[in-house]
Amino acid sequence: MDDSIKILIKKHTRDFLESRLSTIQKIRFEDFEINPYLIASVKNQLGMKNQRDLARWLVTQRSERGMVTAFGSTLQKIAKEFSDEPTTSGFTMTLKKRSKKYNIVVTSGPNPYAKTQAVDLRNRLIASKETDPNSTPILGMCYGNKDAVSPIVKSELKNIKYYAGREFWEFISGEKNCRDDIIDILRYTADNFYDLEKRTIEKLTNDKIDQLETSLKNIFGEDPDEFWEKILKDLYI
Repeated sequence: MDDSIKILIKKHTRDFLESRLSTIQKIRFEDFEINPYLIASVKNQLGMKNQRDLARWLVTQRSERGMVTAFGSTLQKIAKEFSDEPTTSGFTMTLKKRSKKYNIVVTSGPNPYAKTQAVDLRNRLIASKETDPNSTPILGMCYGNKDAVSPIVKSELKNIKYYAGREFWEFISGEKNCRDDIIDILRYTADNFYDLEKRTIEKLTNDKIDQLETSLKNIFGEDPDEFWEKILKDLYI
């Protein structure tokens, strides 16, 4: 893998992690809409016993919101670094290999679509052949393998070429170990990541849990029994 691509993969990884830090940094107690019905339903099932347990649950929920979608976009950006071709409209990336042109829709995993979405994609990929007859439309899935590809993809896109996981990365890079190299870069970058204040996602998350725990105690009381009574029954009175 070219060093220039390695540098860009590191950048996309850091951008993703920085966006997670930014999301956590913006968490404020005032922004929570606390749902007493939901808390009553899950409190004991999740082993929540005190204000800190609730604070951890609330912060974790908020910090993880949108994470899967955001990382899916990161994987698409990484995949695009393996091509210098202008991207055909409606596709994630366009690739030329041995004078052949491939228009590729890139998804994260091997189960990306409901049936109606898969049908819509199939029709769109087939239609692309009419406007771009010298191209081949492809569905690329960043992780998984042929066995993990969903039955919907296999049935609805059976006439469309698709690659999953290791085969996808090898196809766009021409390198058999591309998938493993990317994971190594992701791990190394994440293991050494912190912001300008030397904070990791774990540290900032714990700081936010501390802040929210303090707010919960100040507003609803220090005593756990009193606290739960107010949260579950008196919150919106």
